[in-house]
Amino acid sequence: MTLTPAGRALRAEAEKIPPAIVARLGMELDELQDLHQALTRVIAAARGADGSKPQDG
Repeated sequence: MTLTPAGRALRAEAEKIPPAIVARLGMELDELQDLHQALTRVIAAARGADGSKPQDG
C-alpha cells in the first residue's frame, strides 16, 4: 500500500507538528521525556496498581 501524492503531502505537514510543539514549549526534549515519564507514573498511581480507577472512600 502506498500513499497518494496528497497523502504524502499531508504526512509531510503532519511530521512538522511534534518539533513545532517542542519549540513552542521552550523545553529540551529530555525534559519533556522526563515529564512524560513522571506524569505516566502519576496517572498509574491515581488509577491504582491494577489499572482500575480508585474507589471513593
